[in-house]
Amino acid sequence: MADQNRRLIREALKWRAVIDAEYVSDRDRAAFQQWLSEDAAHKAAMIEAERFWDRLGALSEIPLDDVRPNRVALEHAARRQERVRRSRGLMAMGAVASVTILAGAMIYHEVSQPARQLTTQTAEVRTEFLKDGSEVSLDAKSTIHVKIHRWERSAEVLSGSAYFVVKKDTRPFTVTSGSLEIEVTGTQFAVHRSKSGATVSVAEGAVRVNARGDPGEVVTLFEGGRVTSTTSEPLAVSQVAADNVGAWRRNRLVYEEEPIGKLIDDLNRYRDRPIVLTNPSLRSKTITASFDASEVERIPSVLSAMYSLDVVELPGRTELRRQVEGSP
Repeated sequence: MADQNRRLIREALKWRAVIDAEYVSDRDRAAFQQWLSEDAAHKAAMIEAERFWDRLGALSEIPLDDVRPNRVALEHAARRQERVRRSRGLMAMGAVASVTILAGAMIYHEVSQPARQLTTQTAEVRTEFLKDGSEVSLDAKSTIHVKIHRWERSAEVLSGSAYFVVKKDTRPFTVTSGSLEIEVTGTQFAVHRSKSGATVSVAEGAVRVNARGDPGEVVTLFEGGRVTSTTSEPLAVSQVAADNVGAWRRNRLVYEEEPIGKLIDDLNRYRDRPIVLTNPSLRSKTITASFDASEVERIPSVLSAMYSLDVVELPGRTELRRQVEGSP
């Protein structure tokens, strides 16, 4: 096991030297990503190599201000810096003795870097720019965790909706939400997370969606494609207008044959007083409509006219009640 650990770290150090070179070919980047994805131990070795590389970098930081200001001393310091610079490359490519010392005490495991949490409040829509050049917009009352690392990019949608504009990169960008895992390299798509499941909709490009579990389902979505996963149903694939994906970024709430329950849940992220449907069967009925997000207070009245409902204002909530038993 120790020999295998040392071998993996040597490989990781070699890759570290390759990807940090002044000129890196697309072929080398692709080969590196392939090596990194082959085994979880490769990623763990790369993390340790990163730490080792940082230790080497510290050696080259010579405090010249502390060196006596005379020519001999300065020349000595300059020669020392040059030796350190050369040694970094040699050590990174194959200084097995130093690596062996570090590897002997290593316990390989997946290290999770602290994720950045992004959260919006009631009726707040915000766009954040990520370190890799990608951007993510959050709908009202939404929360995601995002992590951008040297060799991986990932995010998790915990609640609400997020719209991703992913910058093309050799590193995959992986988004998880509920049982869904989405992998892309550069595209635009939205992810919605609710209590019942998750939905992915593509505005541009293509995404690969994997439903984690046994058995797992995999689908590839293109522009206008949408897939929904619930706890009790298999993946449901449908088509929507690509221009309507993430319409909430433009202050529009757009629904194409979607459950009224989703509309109500969305409205409740824009209102301080939640809307409650007293008849649960109404939640599954579908609606095709477009609303202005700045006028959410009048939407209950619109629904009242469409479905013969009474709007009842109560302390802390707004109820939509069926007027006549047996009506739609």
